[in-house]
Amino acid sequence: MILTAVINAIEIKENQHLRNNLVPWEPRHNQPSETRQLRSDLGIGPARLRFESDLFDLFHERREPAEILEDLVDLIGRRYSLIAYIFYLFDDNRFLPIGTTTFDRAFDELGIELRTAGRCSWENYQKFVESVQLVRAGLKDWIGIKNVHLIDAHSYLWLLVRLPQKVEQMQQQGLQRPGDLKAAMITLAQGVINRVDNATGSQSSGL
Repeated sequence: MILTAVINAIEIKENQHLRNNLVPWEPRHNQPSETRQLRSDLGIGPARLRFESDLFDLFHERREPAEILEDLVDLIGRRYSLIAYIFYLFDDNRFLPIGTTTFDRAFDELGIELRTAGRCSWENYQKFVESVQLVRAGLKDWIGIKNVHLIDAHSYLWLLVRLPQKVEQMQQQGLQRPGDLKAAMITLAQGVINRVDNATGSQSSGL
């Protein structure tokens, strides 16, 4: 039952515009989907019981999250996006989804020395969340809005990488798009860069 509930919380797609994009779960490049692979890996034997026990303990706060994350890594491998999404479902004030390639590029843009790809662990995940919290603080200071949620900073980092890619793709296809949105993102990024530098004492190279 728990595995089924997790899969239902992942496979959300009412239409092309209303779908879960916080964890990659649909089939890509002729590869099985994340959820299909999860079903295959866990089956109905001891592995599934262990997985469901870990999640039961997590959501009922019976064990430390660090211990559970490391146990999940041992059980299903370093499937960072999937594991992070489960933790985000558990507590969206403390945890975040992750797409390692996109966020590593965003951190590089902001001069944050953190790499997440292939490094799924409790320590790395905590550093990831802490880095997004730094960006959140920068956004709050820059745009003057107090109520900036952690997921808002997460979305900003995603857009920082993906929006220029989308604009470039549209231009290559001969389509026109006003450049003010991209310019605003870059301006906002520069403000965040300055504030992240002040918080960490580092110097970034800018955009």
